[in-house]
Amino acid sequence: TVYEVLPVNMEPLRLTRFECGGIVYALKQQLMVEVDYRDELWVYHSSLINLWGSGGRREDALRDLHENFAYLWREFAEEDDAVLDEKAKQIKRTLLEITEHESVGV
Repeated sequence: TVYEVLPVNMEPLRLTRFECGGIVYALKQQLMVEVDYRDELWVYHSSLINLWGSGGRREDALRDLHENFAYLWREFAEEDDAVLDEKAKQIKRTLLEITEHESVGV
């Protein structure tokens, strides 16, 4: 049996929103997310906000990416500057700059 090997799209994702737990985080512009496949895992990464997602299937990696964005939002964007170090404050500023708004139940 001969199997045809189809090319896999490794183009960066261009996301305009994240959604997790009924909360939608709308972005002001597209966020570029790099796509990689290594060690039998899909890995999505945005160095802009140190956002990662991974999974055995693309859908799993995307879900993980959305969950991790929500985690970053809670841990950085909603946190008081007094308890954040400089790197964390930089991530917070970037999150607040790129995110239009968050809304529940959309």
